[in-house]
Amino acid sequence: MDDSYLMEQIRQPGAAYPEMELALLGGMIRHPETVGAIVAEATAKIMTSQGTAGVFLALRNLHLQGDPIDVLSVEHEAGSDYHPIIEAAMAAPDHPAAMPYWAKALRDAAQMREIKAVAAAVDSCEDVAEVSALVDTMQQLTCEREGLRITSVGDAAAAYMDKVQRGEKPAFIRTGLRIFDDEVALRKGKFFVIGGFASSGKTALTLQIARHMARTLRVGYFSLETDDEDIAVRSLTEISAVQNRKVLRHDLNEADKAALAAAAESLRYLSMDVIQASGLTVADIRATALARRYDAIFVDYLQYVRPQNARATLYEQVTQISQDLHTLAQRSGILVVALSQLSRPETTKGGKQLPPTMSDLRQSGQIEQDADAIALLYPEDPKDYKSNRILKVAKNKDGEKLELDLKFEGWIQRFSVIGRRREGQKAVLPGSVPEGFVPASPEMEQETLPF
Repeated sequence: MDDSYLMEQIRQPGAAYPEMELALLGGMIRHPETVGAIVAEATAKIMTSQGTAGVFLALRNLHLQGDPIDVLSVEHEAGSDYHPIIEAAMAAPDHPAAMPYWAKALRDAAQMREIKAVAAAVDSCEDVAEVSALVDTMQQLTCEREGLRITSVGDAAAAYMDKVQRGEKPAFIRTGLRIFDDEVALRKGKFFVIGGFASSGKTALTLQIARHMARTLRVGYFSLETDDEDIAVRSLTEISAVQNRKVLRHDLNEADKAALAAAAESLRYLSMDVIQASGLTVADIRATALARRYDAIFVDYLQYVRPQNARATLYEQVTQISQDLHTLAQRSGILVVALSQLSRPETTKGGKQLPPTMSDLRQSGQIEQDADAIALLYPEDPKDYKSNRILKVAKNKDGEKLELDLKFEGWIQRFSVIGRRREGQKAVLPGSVPEGFVPASPEMEQETLPF
């Protein structure tokens, strides 16, 4: 190889920041302690020429092998043809403090090159499937990515104690269900799954929770089954206390209309969007959530999200969707609440319906692994869909498991906490307080929306 060819490449139009590339490489050679952090967050793609990419790879290899990093070692690893590049890099300005900025600028430029290449490829597509695949790639490229973060346990502990000393309180996200919130510490970056049988009230409950969160947070409700008008009706019904059936049929008197108008006005002050998500992939959801800067998103249902690979088995599809939603929460810092269907309830020989468990989450055991918290919602009386509901927290990484009795007013689509169950306790009967039952005090009851 002609070493002059490598030098000429650096000056080509495609090399957006040739001096920055050389300065970064020179800094990595002079300051070997910086190499680990840089190669952890970037690849040779950030370099725009064969010459600078070759030196970057040489530095990466030396670091991974634990070998010394200096001019001679790098040239030996890369090859003598790269001598002019290394020489130019060592002649570039040396500003160690600026190296993280240079690395980020080069990563951004590399990302932009990839985006433009995908956009150009769309023009040559011959069918919608090809375009769809490229759109998914484009959305992944445009999503923000959290860089790899490495902190010593001592530094992490010191940072935590610093927060304690300053009196800084954890930023937990509340659902409005007080006893639930006391035990399940939801916060940004977590993946929370709510499972339930058909018609158990999952959508109604999560809409109520989403509206509560939207008082202080930006919330996106991705509906893959329910249209926005139905969600509006459910919300108006719960807030106004006008019977759901009357609202659906427009069988309203003047008092009903006034209550609904007041409810509609109050909804305007919530930072909550409803996204018709039918046919969306996790990549689509991620792109929208980041673009709209949501703090929390709801996905109704997990099993209805369009898979990336339509040829995979249903089990594999749901497994991948669960993993992708978990990754979305971790990398974006968004609270992800996903609804999940449950398999048909099991029954005993006597015909009694057994309470659901996490293994009933439909189509994939991966959901159980990925979620930070899992709650299961089901009727107190399986034979009466109008009966109150039980909300069982079956998984809780940051606290205890628990069961709550929820009063369900189906006619206005509203849930409220009756109290907490003890393990093995029978259903609460009207007018009775079984041993071990913890009723909801006024402080524990569901926080009422100020409408």
